[in-house]
Amino acid sequence: MSSDARPASGSETLTKLSLPDTVTPVSPELQKLAAEAGVDHSVVQYLQARGIVSMGILGALAKSFDEIDAAVVQPFIAGHNIAGVTHQAAPDTEPVVTASIRYLWKKSWTQLNTVQLVKTTPIIVSQAPSAATAPMEIPAEELQELVQHYENQMIDGEKRYFPIKMLLGAEKVIARAWHENRTASQTPLLLPEILVLRHFDASGGTNSLAISSTEDQQKWSPKGVLSILDALDAVMWCWLLIRIGKEPHILEYIQWWRQLVRGKSAKLEQIKSYWVDCGWKLALELRHGRNFREITQELMLDQHGLQTALQKDPPIMPKARPAQPSAPKAPGNTQETGHNTQGQKRWRSQDHSWHYPQKK
Repeated sequence: MSSDARPASGSETLTKLSLPDTVTPVSPELQKLAAEAGVDHSVVQYLQARGIVSMGILGALAKSFDEIDAAVVQPFIAGHNIAGVTHQAAPDTEPVVTASIRYLWKKSWTQLNTVQLVKTTPIIVSQAPSAATAPMEIPAEELQELVQHYENQMIDGEKRYFPIKMLLGAEKVIARAWHENRTASQTPLLLPEILVLRHFDASGGTNSLAISSTEDQQKWSPKGVLSILDALDAVMWCWLLIRIGKEPHILEYIQWWRQLVRGKSAKLEQIKSYWVDCGWKLALELRHGRNFREITQELMLDQHGLQTALQKDPPIMPKARPAQPSAPKAPGNTQETGHNTQGQKRWRSQDHSWHYPQKK
């Protein structure tokens, strides 16, 4: 092709030449995602020209930023000729273009893999236990090593104390998380999972929220700020025990959620739903070998995802077990309803000083 016939690069080309009529239109979902993120129209036209017209196709193209850069970003930066039109990023826009395409791919990849896992997870969970599934509890010698690893981190020359009491009764949940962390088969750790099983609450007393029925365990969900904060602390202790990430990064992530719960107390149902969404994203990324800090930093900085979640209508949550009609109970009797009738206590999980070495 002669120099005078060569198409111009960048947005200038796209304004002079239109795409062929046979090009498949971009899906409304991908168009909306690009518009909400402020992605330049030339990027969307480039994707369309290459046949990347849906989030499903874009998400399936690559498994990492390096792969999507090589397959999609670099050709656009260098100039990619399709049907006589050279699609090329405008000068000095390479960082923005790279970030834009990576963002679209990441959202698409997460959606694609989350949908697949949500469909397959019930089948996995319903299978009978086998050698390939998680044990009912962590082997004693492994548990001892995990606890010792935590306690051997010295503070002012003294060993720390791990509050294993806060997890007693929830052994099967902890074992599942431990097994998944070892086998790169992570699934989300839901907020109610430990609370409904453990024997003791955050104050050290008998856990009035403990539920024996599996059906009721699946229906129950923490309702108030204090119970959600305690659920977050339970997750924190589990993660610290199994070492899903480095301790400072776990504490930072859990603290971010604590602040979100306290600052958006009118949006608790949306926050709980967002925890599940983030849990799947975290699990999927961990499966692909990314580290905890990198993933959680992205989640905490994703203001678009957070604001979208907070603006949603509250999800329809299953109702808690109705109290069975019976004779009046004495004050403090919580055996049937599972609720504390003596009023809410101050939960020790709000004070992080309690898990440091205890003076004898």
